[in-house]
Amino acid sequence: MNGRRISEGETVKTLDALADALGSGMSLLGYLDNRAASRLIDSAVRREMASALRRGASLSDAVDAWANLSTAEASLLRAGEQAGRMADALHSLARAIEERGNTRRRVAMALAYPAFLVVVGSLVMPLPTLVRAGWGAYFAWRFG
Repeated sequence: MNGRRISEGETVKTLDALADALGSGMSLLGYLDNRAASRLIDSAVRREMASALRRGASLSDAVDAWANLSTAEASLLRAGEQAGRMADALHSLARAIEERGNTRRRVAMALAYPAFLVVVGSLVMPLPTLVRAGWGAYFAWRFG
């Protein structure tokens, strides 16, 4: 895919769609070639995966080409492939990626509040000087 990666949400949607197709007994190439059936999957991802599978690549390698997987996530996919439980592995991988995103958002929110307090504090602290002595004293206090 020329180094193109899809978003985390798109990755989860794609992995779930592939798992559902495998779980229902569909041929993966048949699913990827059927535009109507695989409409949840980005068209470039769909084409690249079908091409990789036709070249003989494993499903885990075809997924790893477009999904931004950690080493542990790629290992989970390969283990599912070796055990013959690829649909379960794809669903598990989708949940792991969702959890990774949720954790990232929780950390960002946890860091945003202290940063907000610092910004507000830097704006509020000089207010008494501004009220008592005016703008000149404020600028002398702030930049002097």
